[in-house]
Amino acid sequence: MGKNSKKKKEKPILSKEEKNAKKALKKKNQKERVKSKTERKEANRRKRVEEEDAQASPRSTASTSKKKKMKKKQDRIDELKSRPIIAWWDFENLSYPWVGVYKMILNKLRREGYTGKLELHAIVGYKGDKEPKQDKTFTMHYGDLNPRPTKGTKGDQKADNHMRKLINDFLEDEEMAPQNTLLITNDNGFREELDLLRASGHGVLLATMQKSLIIKAGSHKVWFWKHEIVQQD
Repeated sequence: MGKNSKKKKEKPILSKEEKNAKKALKKKNQKERVKSKTERKEANRRKRVEEEDAQASPRSTASTSKKKKMKKKQDRIDELKSRPIIAWWDFENLSYPWVGVYKMILNKLRREGYTGKLELHAIVGYKGDKEPKQDKTFTMHYGDLNPRPTKGTKGDQKADNHMRKLINDFLEDEEMAPQNTLLITNDNGFREELDLLRASGHGVLLATMQKSLIIKAGSHKVWFWKHEIVQQD
């Protein structure tokens, strides 16, 4: 062998204990590398989630805001529909049915979501005029407590004037909290009263048989008396 030839480096001879220690160290280093890699992946995943949440935040905020507005609107509707209901029935213009009308009106109100207590007033022109069968479900009113004269009463306004008085008395109560009001009539002459009720913050409902009734424009809701409330063919 020449002088310049290099001697092959000999591997140190390790004892059994040293070999085991070397294996253990290698295994430990491998576990640490795996752990570090896993942690990096998890950190990257969290970062992506945060970025996605940040991008989705405006949409989420808009959706939440819309839901809040819808809930607020629904709460307002529920509050309005829970108010007491006072109804004035112009029996002279809508003279049927004779019995059970309170229950019919109440059923319609409940179907429409109105939950407040119903107070019903029926009005005719003269004592002795045709009127609904009286019971404890409504209050009967007369424009004139005298019997109807045999002449000169065609087209008079006894019933209408008394109904206006009842509505105006109701409006004059300044301590009265807003309520729902229901007018049952075929008469166009109550437009001013409807406008005043609406302007005072009351809910305005109308039950009629006239499809082209002018006062419909002053009402929040209009129901067809015969088919939607009385439900007669």
